[in-house]
Amino acid sequence: MGRTLDVATGSGGLALLASRHSGIVVATDISERAVSLARLNAAMNGIEFDCRVGDLFQPVADDAPFDLIFANLPFVVSPDNSFTFRDGGRGGDALSRDAVTAAAGRLAVGGVAVMLCNWIVPDGATWDEPLREWVEPLACDCLALHHTTELPDAYARRWNEFLLVQDPPRYAAAVERWEEAYRRWGTAGIAAGALVLRSRAGDGVSWFHSLSMEVVPAGDGGSQLLRAVHNLDQLSGVDDEALLRRTVGLVGNHRLEQSMSYDGSWSMEPARMVLQDTAGPVGTIDPLAIHAILRLDGVTPLGVICDSVVADTGLAATDIVGNTVATCRRLLEAGCLESAGS
Repeated sequence: MGRTLDVATGSGGLALLASRHSGIVVATDISERAVSLARLNAAMNGIEFDCRVGDLFQPVADDAPFDLIFANLPFVVSPDNSFTFRDGGRGGDALSRDAVTAAAGRLAVGGVAVMLCNWIVPDGATWDEPLREWVEPLACDCLALHHTTELPDAYARRWNEFLLVQDPPRYAAAVERWEEAYRRWGTAGIAAGALVLRSRAGDGVSWFHSLSMEVVPAGDGGSQLLRAVHNLDQLSGVDDEALLRRTVGLVGNHRLEQSMSYDGSWSMEPARMVLQDTAGPVGTIDPLAIHAILRLDGVTPLGVICDSVVADTGLAATDIVGNTVATCRRLLEAGCLESAGS
C-alpha cells in the first residue's frame, strides 16, 4: 500500500497498524492532545508517521491523494458538543456525512476508504436510504455495512448513562434535550455501521450495495469486504443466463448452519454460510440450492453443476436453476463465494 490516511486518529492505534503495510502514513486529529499521544505511541514503538492537528481532512488539503483512508470518527448523533471523542460538533449526523463526502475527494483512483459512522434513519426510511443520498453524487462505488439501529430514546440514555450516578438531574436533562433534538430532526432510529468507498476507475456507473452484519466480525474481515467489492464489479450487468456460464468457487474456512422445523411434517429452513474470516455479513442459501453449493469447485460452470444436480436428484430443473442462481448471486454479493469469471 502506498499512501494511507488515518482520520480522527485519537491515540494513533490504527495508524500504527497501517505502518506495517504502507509506505507513507499520515494521521490527523482535531485534538492537540490526541496528536501528542499518537506521536508518543509511534515513538515508543519505533515507528514514524506524520501526525497533524486539524479538522478531518483540512490538514491534508494540499497533499497527494491517498490509496487507503480509514476513520473511527466522533460519530455520535448528538445535539451536544461536550466531548471531542464523541460529539461531532456539527449537529445530527453531519460530521459523518461531511467526512464521507470529503474522503471520496481525497482518494487516488481505485483507492479505498473505510469509515465507521452513525447516521439518522428518518421516519419511513430504510436504514440504507440516507447513505445512498450521501454517496449518490460521489464518483465512488459504495458497500454499506449495517450493524444495528437503536431507537432514539435508548440511544440518548446509553450515551449519557455515565451521568446517571454522577448527577441524576443532569442525566435527565441531557436525555430530554437529546430526545427533543431527535424529534426535531425527524429521527425514527439511529443506525451504526461502516461505509466502504472505492474511487471509481474509468467512466462506468458507480454502484451502491448494502449488507447487514449478522455475526460478530472475526479474523481477517477485510478479505470478505474486498471479495464482495470484486464480485459486485463482476456481477455488474450480468443476467441469470450469463451467471450460469460462469464458474464460482467456495471460500476456505466456512461453515453451513441449517435447521429443520416440524409441524406435523418436516420442513427444511434456509441455511446460512458463515465465514471464519468475516466482516459480519453471512450468506443465505435456499434449501434446494444446497445441492449445487456443495458441488462448487471454481472450475465447473454453474449451469453444468445445476444439470448434474437435476440428473442425480430428479428435482425440477426450473427449481434447481432458479434457487441456485438467486443463492449464488446473494453469496457473491456478500463476499461469501469466489467469482472465478466466465
